[in-house]
Amino acid sequence: MLFVRKETLLAVLSALLSSSVFVFAVHADVGSGTSGDERDIVSASSRRQLKPKSKKSKKTDSPTAMPPLFLSFPFLIVETSRTTIDATTTTGTPPNTMTEPSFIGTQSIQMADIYDEECIILDDDGIGFEIICPEPTGTYSRTSQVDSGVFPVVETQSSSLNLCFPQPTLGGCIFLKSGGEFNFDIIDSESPPPGTYISSGANTGVVFFGVEWVAVETAIGSRAPAGGVEVNRLDLTVVFKEDLPTIIQRNMMLGELLPGFIPQEGLPLEGTRSNGASSFPFAALLP
Repeated sequence: MLFVRKETLLAVLSALLSSSVFVFAVHADVGSGTSGDERDIVSASSRRQLKPKSKKSKKTDSPTAMPPLFLSFPFLIVETSRTTIDATTTTGTPPNTMTEPSFIGTQSIQMADIYDEECIILDDDGIGFEIICPEPTGTYSRTSQVDSGVFPVVETQSSSLNLCFPQPTLGGCIFLKSGGEFNFDIIDSESPPPGTYISSGANTGVVFFGVEWVAVETAIGSRAPAGGVEVNRLDLTVVFKEDLPTIIQRNMMLGELLPGFIPQEGLPLEGTRSNGASSFPFAALLP
């Protein structure tokens, strides 16, 4: 049996306890015939490892994700021109090659003016109309390509749609894409199915940059007769997951600091078509 001085033992215990790694079982054996300086016994065999106490982490509720917000703007579009670009296929090997017309790959380019709903008075048949506003709100440009089908039925097609809204400082363009099943007879069908176009936020202008848009185009009434002008409905919906005024304020700062951020449609150049800030169709989005 090993005897140590009490002062030495207390110093050792103090050092060990302060380390929080090991703890010893201490036994006091005060027996007869034992001196006062030799009363405490340390049993090395009772050594054991102490696991550090785990701190209970406070359970925090994960923040609730803000649902996307939606705001729609209705317009009417009046066709101004339509161009068809025929496709061809080449078969054989030179010099014995043959070129033939191809329905697949045929492209259609449609141009139109965009008006606020109150600017156009429609007849009951949806074909005749009267424009009562001096200038359109914006311009519409769509290019579509036949991806599959047998003339005259377009089974699938892909399209790109550009919508531009001239307005000093605030003007810009929205670039949208679409594709998939179409199932439209270009000769016998009364009207094409609704077209849905999606923008990923890669747009230009203070109001449009960094914001997602969805455009849905639907026919009004029956198709216009050959040589006639069609009027379709265009519902443009903005989708945003954060505070939109913050996005627009950021874009305004970019417009001030980054040369070229404001596109041509946002420059107050002479001859640029604009309707004044009071009639800007997306004024509801401004901070």
